[in-house]
Amino acid sequence: MKTHVISLFILLFLLISISSTVSAQLFDGNRKGFLLGAGGVLGHTTIHYSSGRSVGALSFGGNLYLGYGFNEQSLLSFRYRYTWITTDSPYQGLAWTADYRHYTSKEGKFFLNGGLGPAMSIPEFGNPKSGIALYGGMGYEVLKYVFLNVDFTYTGLKDGLSGTAILASISFIKY
Repeated sequence: MKTHVISLFILLFLLISISSTVSAQLFDGNRKGFLLGAGGVLGHTTIHYSSGRSVGALSFGGNLYLGYGFNEQSLLSFRYRYTWITTDSPYQGLAWTADYRHYTSKEGKFFLNGGLGPAMSIPEFGNPKSGIALYGGMGYEVLKYVFLNVDFTYTGLKDGLSGTAILASISFIKY
């Protein structure tokens, strides 16, 4: 499953890169137009089991972004997030979300963002659980194309399994 998603993302990247109109928009330096990016995440995740037991752990992983800026303040992207959660029984979390980012002004660097989409936990042994992820956060463009972001994520999965996470990320997003 993970291989198929990554393959699809690479295929979309190649198709976009080949198209001259899209390529011109992708690297023109304006937020309006296509965007492509990647980044790393680090934070704390708490897994809540249906039995009432909760386990907190360090989590780390990465993000991939592919999207479009409608103007200099409003951007919508597809975000694929993969996280590794270091518990006694290691979990991997996946989320494919629609990520909306709103800058407070046209030239501003501060933004609010949020997203919603399908999620999946993949335990080291056993059956994966699927559900939905919802998150909100804020960030700042520290340098052109370099972003620092903090968000709070809630993930609700089947069979009463859920999780919350506070994650910080650094991303490179070319627009």
